[in-house]
Amino acid sequence: MIFNYNPTLCSETPTDCHFEIRNYQAGVAIHNSNINANHLIYCRSGRARINSTLFHNETLCAGEIMFIPRTSEYSGEALSDVSLFFHTFNNTVCSRKLHSIVPLQP
Repeated sequence: MIFNYNPTLCSETPTDCHFEIRNYQAGVAIHNSNINANHLIYCRSGRARINSTLFHNETLCAGEIMFIPRTSEYSGEALSDVSLFFHTFNNTVCSRKLHSIVPLQP
């Protein structure tokens, strides 16, 4: 069983920037094929084995964080009951409207 929780963690809402907490039971497969974004995975509790196009069989334990850059998909398996915090982002920090603001003159 997978339980997903999407908390409101900040008041800003840039495009392509998402936070999600996912809980997996031991033995459940973990997979993401979104190669158009960067991923930070923080292990809140438990252990998971993660494979990527960049590395194989890395174990992510409670308190550890893993960065997976765009163009790399990843998959894995929950080695125990595990709670993972996912941050997916695409370097978009603000909307185009903010780029058009003219600086104040002294």
